[in-house]
Amino acid sequence: MYDFLSQFLEPQFLIMVLSAVAAFATVASFTMAALTGDRTKSRMKYVSSEREKMRAERLAQLAEEGRQAKLRNQPKGFMKQIVEQLNLSKLLETESTREQLKMAGMRGQAPVVAFLFFRLVLPFVTFTAAVVYLFFLRETQLPTVVRVGISLGAAYFGFYLPNLFIANLIQRRQKSIKNAFPDALDLLLICVQAGMSIEAAFNKVANEIGARSLELAEEFSLTTA
Repeated sequence: MYDFLSQFLEPQFLIMVLSAVAAFATVASFTMAALTGDRTKSRMKYVSSEREKMRAERLAQLAEEGRQAKLRNQPKGFMKQIVEQLNLSKLLETESTREQLKMAGMRGQAPVVAFLFFRLVLPFVTFTAAVVYLFFLRETQLPTVVRVGISLGAAYFGFYLPNLFIANLIQRRQKSIKNAFPDALDLLLICVQAGMSIEAAFNKVANEIGARSLELAEEFSLTTA
């Protein structure tokens, strides 16, 4: 028994066993590295493909939104006609009006015309709705004077409703730009360090940051327009 065990404890046998284990470990490590490399390459190829697909979809979406923006920037015929006939530009439009619309992302003449049109129409709409509700649809003991006063208050609210809408758009737009700006700044720095010109870097950031914030992408695009 001792002689049998001593054969396994001989240095030549131990060296042979260790050499075999080392050879097996080497082959196994190369095999695993090859398999891992293949999976990594496959994964990187898949990620790259998905990134290009998402970018293509995003660029198509931005192009479609650009076409829609051009349509929105064309004043509607009947709105423009009413605004011009009633000379609402002189009566209601101020310099701050255009500034507020720009801050909300509404540029061009069409948003101004629409804003003035709705400031004219909404008071009549809200007043009529209040009158119909208080005098015809709801049985109430309120005096007629009070109901008329409420209706006039509704008309006053309708007159300033477009301002509230624009203020809400401004707040949402500023929040979107503020949240995405750090990432845009990092991307801009990378582009400049890569040797891009300022214009090319701004265009690159505009294309890439659109998935995070369309508002900020629009501002970058306008900077190089």
